[in-house]
Amino acid sequence: MIGKKLRIHDIMDANDRALIVELDAGLYGLNLSNIKDTLEKLPLELIDAIILSPGKATKLCDFFTRKLGPSLIVRCDWTNAHWDDKFILAKERVRHIITCPADSGSRIGASALVGSLFVGGEHDEDDCINLNNLCIVVRSCIDFGLPFLVECLPQGPRITIDNFADAAEMAARVMIEIGADMVAAPSLGSEKKWADFVGCCEDKPLFYVEKRQSGVDFQVLDRELEFHLKGSGNGLIINGFIPNLHKNIQLLAKKIHKK
Repeated sequence: MIGKKLRIHDIMDANDRALIVELDAGLYGLNLSNIKDTLEKLPLELIDAIILSPGKATKLCDFFTRKLGPSLIVRCDWTNAHWDDKFILAKERVRHIITCPADSGSRIGASALVGSLFVGGEHDEDDCINLNNLCIVVRSCIDFGLPFLVECLPQGPRITIDNFADAAEMAARVMIEIGADMVAAPSLGSEKKWADFVGCCEDKPLFYVEKRQSGVDFQVLDRELEFHLKGSGNGLIINGFIPNLHKNIQLLAKKIHKK
């Protein structure tokens, strides 16, 4: 569809690569920082797209009206899957709901919607609800010519070091069959695993996603990004609330954009 192609083109550079910054942690209650202040500190000319919640995307639309500014990607879902033992509320079951369907994303002016697919949870029912919710959004995105980016996130008691990459590949393949246009996955640990992942994603843009906002070692991240790019990956999605990110983003952008 021409609408999807044009919007994906808005996100990617001439080499089909992109640096994307996530600033939607407040949607999960994980970061209560002032997003406007964070945006003002980031070198937006080096960033290809920014992920925001639907509410913040509406309020901060002025940041996306600049000719050389980043594209807007809107988060379509909410989940408590990111809550750990240190969070203020206990998590009894993994929950997943849709907060921004395709028609709302289109009215906001998004270049794409993004959602997370978790696999490996304790209860099959939770994974199935998550998949069904995203399926509804992906199919409606077709009607609006709106690209859908899925984050494939193996997480739960059934995920091990040995099956992590296979679980991510399975999630990606299922979402591509449903109609996802772009795929993201966490660290896979080697160039070969990234190359295998690219193969399962066919010709879809594939990103390495780093969702942590603390404990990130930039040397380790740089090495994993190198694996990803050598394996024919298309770029990085990184948590915008990582301390000192603005000091490292120029190096990340240079590596991604081959400059």
